[in-house]
Amino acid sequence: MPSWIVDDPSLVFLILGISALCLTALWWQTRNRHLLVGLGAIAALFFIVWLLSKLINTDSKQIEGKLQSMAAGVKNSNPEQIFEHISRDFKLGSLGKDGFRPIVEEYMKSRKVTGMEVWNFSAKDVSRSGKKATVVFKVKGKGTANFGYEFFNCQAVFVLDPDDQWRLQSFQLYPPHIDPASGQSLSLPFVHN
Repeated sequence: MPSWIVDDPSLVFLILGISALCLTALWWQTRNRHLLVGLGAIAALFFIVWLLSKLINTDSKQIEGKLQSMAAGVKNSNPEQIFEHISRDFKLGSLGKDGFRPIVEEYMKSRKVTGMEVWNFSAKDVSRSGKKATVVFKVKGKGTANFGYEFFNCQAVFVLDPDDQWRLQSFQLYPPHIDPASGQSLSLPFVHN
């Protein structure tokens, strides 16, 4: 089964919904009982796809969960909750994981950053065999820092670490109007290349 069906079943739900409307209209006109069987089959398919989307935890869903947990770590001022999802191979310009941590802790301690929202996830390339995934999402910072924009587009690279956990390896921020696939990323003030 393709993972997109359980990652985001909205297209399947739309097709099933349109099919159900068509069958309902036909049944209304003809009162043919066989059409009710078709409606029952569509309802069963709808339920099966919904159930699978809730039960199957794909790589894309795992990565989205890691990002949500990191955002919660910012809100909770808990660096451990953030850095447990960052790979030891993390790179942001010339900064590694150990160099990035004090910057994050200082921003949280000074209340420059008090929260973070992440939404609108789109997995662009997820390869368990290649142990790498690229995801694009929107991110909004909260706090006293001058963020410059209401929100950012973010492109993040995750790697599958030896313990079989997806962790953040790198990220780049883009203005809201710039497509990460084709635009120039922003320079962060604390990052030196």
